[in-house]
Amino acid sequence: MVKNLTLKPVDIKFIGTGNPVGNDPREKAERILSKSIIYLCKKEALTAKDISDELSVPMPFIEDELEILVHGANGKYGLLRKLDNGKYISNIVVLDFAEFKEAANVYTEALDEFCNMVVEYFESNKEKIENFPFLSPKKDISFIAWSLISPMVWSLERTVNKYLANRYMSDIEILKRDYTLIGIAHNMNEPVNLYFYGCDGLGAENLCGYKSVVFQNIYGARMDKHYDCEHNLSTEPQFMMLLRSIKGLDITTLNENEKEIAAKAIESGLIEKNGNTLRPKILVMKTSDNKDFYSLTNNFDKNIEPLCDKIAEKLSKVIKKQVPKHLLNEYPILTDIATMPLLHHTIEKCIEKGILKEPGSRLCAEGSCLYVEE
Repeated sequence: MVKNLTLKPVDIKFIGTGNPVGNDPREKAERILSKSIIYLCKKEALTAKDISDELSVPMPFIEDELEILVHGANGKYGLLRKLDNGKYISNIVVLDFAEFKEAANVYTEALDEFCNMVVEYFESNKEKIENFPFLSPKKDISFIAWSLISPMVWSLERTVNKYLANRYMSDIEILKRDYTLIGIAHNMNEPVNLYFYGCDGLGAENLCGYKSVVFQNIYGARMDKHYDCEHNLSTEPQFMMLLRSIKGLDITTLNENEKEIAAKAIESGLIEKNGNTLRPKILVMKTSDNKDFYSLTNNFDKNIEPLCDKIAEKLSKVIKKQVPKHLLNEYPILTDIATMPLLHHTIEKCIEKGILKEPGSRLCAEGSCLYVEE
């Protein structure tokens, strides 16, 4: 915990889940003063004078800031709440970085056991997975696994949450809202690595003869994303070349400009060249096969239940220690961020064990999927 905020200003990384549009109170906490106030009130209710004295900031400035932080972006969800006794306390869970690591370690302590189960599952189901009816050229298990590893990690998180809600935190009614934040606090100059991996998906309609298309890609320490959620796929020449290549595209039919686009798409891992024919390098399947693809890991969900129960029991103790009583009904946001490093560590362990193919470059085919409907 930071002891003197005037000598060592605190920064807070805010992480949210849900729909932030119009509901995101962190828009009001870009200033050092804002974050210092939130940090002071993270577990203890304080008066405006308490905060003023602690930060050596005149009361009028503190009072103005408090009103802004209570009001938030929409007047309903702010970073602070004002109590009936006139004191202020944090309205979001705020963890010190050391507390975040303690929560994340509950998962990473189970990493070897989890990854052994992942490897065993892929090896046992290798033939079924490799023979899935992709529209793209046949790939081996170490490539396909990149697009199944995220759902397997999400399954672990989802099953742990089930045990928390039904067994270890069953007396807590979980709060539902459009958007919820959590903060991770650290000294301004302290290096912070959350080992974050993301998965962005985006869609479009009526492109290159396809009624609808959905593209998904993961990104993180090993790779960059091709497209994020805000991209307009219809304006991406390389993506349009990818669509044209699904049924095989004769490179000799392309003009010079199209050949240049194709060369860039090959370099970025979207397509590959076999003789004079271009085909997708990423996984491509029919939209109607989407559920069947992810059902390839259904039995894995059942296999991990005993491990999830053990994780949930340990994590419940951390939650009760770290989350203030007035915010216990928001504990799922803590379990969300506790799993943030898990996908990264699972990927590294599975590369080490040879079940995941190591990408050759940061912009690559691994971890990308395309679903198309004609």
